[in-house]
Amino acid sequence: MDFSKFLAEDFDVKDWVNGAFKVAQKDAPGKTDAHASTLVMKLQLFIQEEKGTGNSSLLAETRSALTRLNQQANQLAFDSVFLQIKQQLFLLNKPEIGQYIMSLPLHLEPFVTQEDPALELALHTGKLPYPPEQGDDVPELENTADYWLGSIARATMQTYCDVILQLPELSLHATKQLATDIGDIIVTSWHHYHQQ
Repeated sequence: MDFSKFLAEDFDVKDWVNGAFKVAQKDAPGKTDAHASTLVMKLQLFIQEEKGTGNSSLLAETRSALTRLNQQANQLAFDSVFLQIKQQLFLLNKPEIGQYIMSLPLHLEPFVTQEDPALELALHTGKLPYPPEQGDDVPELENTADYWLGSIARATMQTYCDVILQLPELSLHATKQLATDIGDIIVTSWHHYHQQ
């Protein structure tokens, strides 16, 4: 993989990522998840190799560009996982959201059960949106899947609150249903938190 283009003045990270995924779509349709994780892994390996060479000033720009690219790849992965939840939240379709969230561990399992230090490093290095609160004793930081699930859960709760606050008016029935839904979420979250 040629990383010299990262040094170009007009280098556009999004164009590069989109181009890489277009190639992946042609080569292996339906395998974009695997391609994304492989791409992130290769970028992290390159960053680690360059850190070990001692050429810190010579390749600082490249390392910085690769770090940005890794962050954007992590953001892209998060956005693609969260998109279905976000769509259902705007429809206030709680059963679909619950089913999707419950299936997420199965989708994340291939990425965390493999003994792949480069992939683990790439996932740990990339910062996800909706991180845990500072100062919290958060065991999820030690486990990549838990970290991802925690980030998705916090994003879901924040987006759900945003959607609720945008509702202009609720009927009495809708108000009761919303109160029930919020209660269900609180109970489910409490049980999940105390099982860990």
